[in-house]
Amino acid sequence: MCLVCYLQKIKTYNNRQIQTVSSSTEPQWHVSSLKKPSVGQKPIFIQPVTSCAVTHGEVARFHACVSGLPKPEISWFHNRQPVQPSKNVVFHFDEVTNIATLIIVDAFSEHAGQYTCRAVNNAGEAACSASLTVIREEEGNTWMCWFVARLPPKSSRFSFFKIEALFLKIKV
Repeated sequence: MCLVCYLQKIKTYNNRQIQTVSSSTEPQWHVSSLKKPSVGQKPIFIQPVTSCAVTHGEVARFHACVSGLPKPEISWFHNRQPVQPSKNVVFHFDEVTNIATLIIVDAFSEHAGQYTCRAVNNAGEAACSASLTVIREEEGNTWMCWFVARLPPKSSRFSFFKIEALFLKIKV
């Protein structure tokens, strides 16, 4: 947006002094730009990330739903350091659902700590944080059991029985 002023006739604009370029009797033109107020909505987290605990080597996921206009740029931090994508750490922002996701494919002890999701657009910024705890599995405290059950047939005309197996992992 441009504002064109007759400097001989206008001495102030919005309580600001405008100085005359020359003292001639000819009208002078002065063009200045005015900054438009920012239009939009600063990011807000509708659903912030939540803390989680996973066993060593399992998948860890953080999800956050964020709103803002224009669509915010999303960045992730681990213990205040930027997270870099790798084959083990991936993140994505779905612009249709507004869901920001960080996935750690194989969580190890070095992945434990505080994770922060930061959303930024030209109207402002917002952040939310949660912690990841990685539990080291103790081999002596895990028991494995197999259960086998016979289920009745679906029809009484058949004499076959179906055998179902169930595997449970019990931590003490």
